[in-house]
Amino acid sequence: MTAGEAEQLKTLLQYSPSSTNSQPWHFIVASTDEGKARVAKAASGTYVFNERKILDASHVVVFCAKTAMDDARAAARGGSGRGRWPFRHPGRKAANHKGRTFFADMHRKELKDDDQWMAKQVYLNVGNFLLGVAAMGLDAVPIEGVDFAILDEEFDLKARGYTSSGGGPGRPP
Repeated sequence: MTAGEAEQLKTLLQYSPSSTNSQPWHFIVASTDEGKARVAKAASGTYVFNERKILDASHVVVFCAKTAMDDARAAARGGSGRGRWPFRHPGRKAANHKGRTFFADMHRKELKDDDQWMAKQVYLNVGNFLLGVAAMGLDAVPIEGVDFAILDEEFDLKARGYTSSGGGPGRPP
């Protein structure tokens, strides 16, 4: 995989859509032997059949979801109203924030399933990523056959407010 293709992969991850632009995700992109070996630790025991897929891939992406949506995170997702999609009409930024807060609060306070809601947002990203990678002419495969607790521990995800939720290796060498 070229350096340019690797950068395009990161762009695909960054610009994926999510409900109310919540973007409750974090990514670990492993392209070195050392990085892939860290990810492959989760493909042990029951999941050893996936170890070679991880180690032989040019790049491995671990998709991580926020474990809780807090008020600061919900507010921060509103953006500045500048840049790629500016709020050109007065009041639109406030209306956008109101909608985001409504859905975030519904999942946090009423349904109490914000962790599941955010995991679903990450799967929107996985789908977008797989389609984008295919459009680039690259191969990718989603893998759930790993021990996510090992990934969470290896990358100290829980302490950072995330949990691993899937991964996909890129083109084999």
